[in-house]
Amino acid sequence: MFHRLIGRVILMFLVLGTLLALVACTAAPVTPTSVPTLLPTPTPMVASDCPSVTQGTQLLTNEESGYCLLYPDGYTPVDPLPGEVCFVPGDTSMECHSANLIIEMENANGRTPSQIADELIAEAETAGPGIEIQRTDLTVSGEQAVMLEGVPGVDASRIVVLIHADRLYRLMFVPWDETREEFTGVENLYNTAIDSFTFLR
Repeated sequence: MFHRLIGRVILMFLVLGTLLALVACTAAPVTPTSVPTLLPTPTPMVASDCPSVTQGTQLLTNEESGYCLLYPDGYTPVDPLPGEVCFVPGDTSMECHSANLIIEMENANGRTPSQIADELIAEAETAGPGIEIQRTDLTVSGEQAVMLEGVPGVDASRIVVLIHADRLYRLMFVPWDETREEFTGVENLYNTAIDSFTFLR
């Protein structure tokens, strides 16, 4: 009798243990503590302010001199010296000797475009007393600029001087002569370059 009682108690414990195990299995799972995933910090991207290439143009970006601009198809940029870029029509075998646009960049040393223009005019008048030079104020890439025509040189030219961040930019378009056959192309080069000229920094 005692053995039967012990057997029933053991059986009850077994049944109770089985029930507890079943309950534990069906209980709601414990949600693990979630650790947020750290995404890599994106590198700041600065949108380029350079003009978009349009039909018939190409983009020149001159990081060293701090500017970019568009120029018409058919020209080849040549950089013979630091701070200088020439735009040569077609073949580059002549380098800057046949260029229709020469861009030079140098330190402005605190001077303004007006002061630079005064210096160029004074030099021209010293070389050719009584010479007439046309002077026009304009704005290029948000900066004051001065355009000069009639400055003596190897060929007739139109010169634009402007300053940004104490850097002097001199753009010389040659030959600037309406009687010349290539004048239409040079005029188009002038309009394209001046309208799109943009400072990078």
